[in-house]
Amino acid sequence: MVDLSVEMADLWGALGAPAAGHARVVQVVAARRGEGASTVARELAWFAATRARRSVWLVDLDLATSAQQ
Repeated sequence: MVDLSVEMADLWGALGAPAAGHARVVQVVAARRGEGASTVARELAWFAATRARRSVWLVDLDLATSAQQ
């Protein structure tokens, strides 16, 4: 597994923290198959849960071919 914590910290900072009491929805998509959208989504969800100290929902809509389900 690759450590993406630095990249996720940068992405989290670019997105900005949600206002107190409000949720945030982030969609991660790839231009081509195999670019790692599921990996980025998983790492961002982990980082967000850790940083915000809240639960997050991660929904991978690639139900047919996702190796991470």
